[in-house]
Amino acid sequence: MLLCRSIESLALLVFVLFLLCRQANANREVTFTKITSAFNGSMLYQRSIENEDFCLNVCHDEGHCKFVHYSKNNCTLYNSGSITYTPSEVTYELDRTLSDWPTCKKEVPIRKQVQFKPIEVKSTEGVECNGLPKDVTVIFTYLTEGNTTVLMGKSDLFGNVTVMQRLIFSRTPQEQCVSVPVFSGASNTMLYFGHVYNTSGYYFMDAYAFSGMCACETHACCGITPLKECNWYRDGKFNGVIYVKSGESPAEIGIQGQLRDSKHFEQQFYIAGVEWL
Repeated sequence: MLLCRSIESLALLVFVLFLLCRQANANREVTFTKITSAFNGSMLYQRSIENEDFCLNVCHDEGHCKFVHYSKNNCTLYNSGSITYTPSEVTYELDRTLSDWPTCKKEVPIRKQVQFKPIEVKSTEGVECNGLPKDVTVIFTYLTEGNTTVLMGKSDLFGNVTVMQRLIFSRTPQEQCVSVPVFSGASNTMLYFGHVYNTSGYYFMDAYAFSGMCACETHACCGITPLKECNWYRDGKFNGVIYVKSGESPAEIGIQGQLRDSKHFEQQFYIAGVEWL
C-alpha cells in the first residue's frame, strides 16, 4: 500500500488570501480571523515551516492552539494565557466553532478525523530475538520552551528545546508479523497506528510497530518493547502525550508529574526500543 510521506511540502494546498476559513469535510468548519490588537496567551512553541497554510494546519492539529503567527518560515503557536503579546505581523485567532463563510476569502483543507480501528493480533509465544534491527527510524520526543511535547525525527523547533527520549522503530515491515505503519498529524504531538491513517492530513513516519512481539527476519528485535500512550500532567497542567514502556512509572523514567492512560487507542503495540535521555 502506498503511504503518504512525512514532508511538509505535500500539505495539500492551493488558494487565495485574507480572512481565513478552514474546512475539514462538508459538515465541519473552523475560522481563522486576522487580528491586529494585543492578545493574552502563552507560547506553545516555534517551528520552521515553509508556508503559512501548513502553519495553520499545525495550529488546528495542536488541540490547545488558540493563536498562530507566521513570518518568514517561523510558525509560532500560542494557547490561552496571561502574557500580553502585540502582533508585529500577521497573526490569526482560531475559533473551532465559528463558521463565518460570507466574509472568508480563503479556504484551507484540514484533515478529516479518522477513528482508530483494532488491528489483528497473532500469537507471539516463544519469540526470540537479539539486538536492534539494521534499518531503524528514530522518533524523538522533544519538550518545547512552552513545556509541551512534540514527536519528530529531526527537529524543526526554535528556542530552548530538551530531548526527552528516543522511540526506536523498524523502518521496514516484516511479513512474518502483523506490521503496523506509524503516522503523525501536522502538529507532531501524537502518533497514529494503522493503515486507516494512510489518508490526507496524516504523514507516514517511515516507521512500523507490531501488534505482537516480532523478531525480524534477521532475528533482531523489531518489536520487543510494549508501548503505552500516556497523557503527561505536571502541576495540574497537560504537557502533552508521552510514549512509555508498559508498566513504567514517572519515577522510573525520571520525569516529574503524573502519567494518565490515554484513550486514543486501546491496543498494545510493540516497537524496537524506548530510550530515555
